[in-house]
Amino acid sequence: SKAVIGFSVALIYPFLATYLFLGGERGLFSQIMVAAGIMTFAAVELHVLACLVTGKSGRHWIIRLSGLAKRDDKFHKYPVIAVLGLLFIAAFAASYEWQEPEIWTYKWGGLFLTLVIAGIAIASALPAGIILAFGRRSRMPFIRTVSIAYIELVRSVPLVTVLFMWTTMLPLFLPEGMLPNKLVSAIVAISVFASAYTAEIVRGGLQAIPIEQIEAARAIGLSHWQSLRLVVMPQALRLMIPNIVGEFQGLVKGTTIVTIFGFQDLMGMLRAVSAQPIWINLFYEPMFVAAAFYFVACFGLSKYSRYLERTLGDGLPKRVR
Repeated sequence: SKAVIGFSVALIYPFLATYLFLGGERGLFSQIMVAAGIMTFAAVELHVLACLVTGKSGRHWIIRLSGLAKRDDKFHKYPVIAVLGLLFIAAFAASYEWQEPEIWTYKWGGLFLTLVIAGIAIASALPAGIILAFGRRSRMPFIRTVSIAYIELVRSVPLVTVLFMWTTMLPLFLPEGMLPNKLVSAIVAISVFASAYTAEIVRGGLQAIPIEQIEAARAIGLSHWQSLRLVVMPQALRLMIPNIVGEFQGLVKGTTIVTIFGFQDLMGMLRAVSAQPIWINLFYEPMFVAAAFYFVACFGLSKYSRYLERTLGDGLPKRVR
């Protein structure tokens, strides 16, 4: 289901991805989470394959093959748990001897680095922006003041300044010998910058919802947070989709600024290629490749935005959209 996939993407797959990207030695917890990631991926793929081939879910076939299809529903979970347990044991045994070479982040570069920076920044900016938007609308003076100060301070300085503070100035204030990872600092800086702008987009979407919606939700017995979660946020998010996607498009293109801090992202790698003696006169071709990638990425986000608007609906007649 979508909930399982979302839970896996947020809490399980990052451990598997981190090990595949960084390598090195693993502790017991890391081994368990890597095996859990493999198990979850295999289970989801088998479920999708069963749905495509037979039109029935993987759970349906597990229950049917176990002979419990005619038993009470409370027994149906046991064969599913058993199959997942067997998949986990197989994944743990298969990955136990894995020993990938350790790759430090300063060796990352090219398109991969661009996708890592943009992906993590986008994934962290939206939830952080929602929290900040609620904090700015909070009735508690301290939380409201802190949220407003954070948003206005970050929005009042350019991205290059935030990056400079996190990657260059921050190590000067830390104890001697304590040096944060430079790539992590850059990702945090971009996420901090994007979250402030996302917070203002979310706040605008929340303010677009009439107060009568909240009053009606409270009238039928919903609490304040239930009203926000079930009534306000679903409508506000539909209204915010174009602006949020526009912010994320700018974020993808804005990752090129990390080249001035020594990172060889896609643009930095293409410039390095064009500086090679054998490619000395070929300057436009690498830039064309970069332009093609950013066009495809931003156009894809734009089309996905339109798809979400059509799927979720925006409350407007089709002729107005």
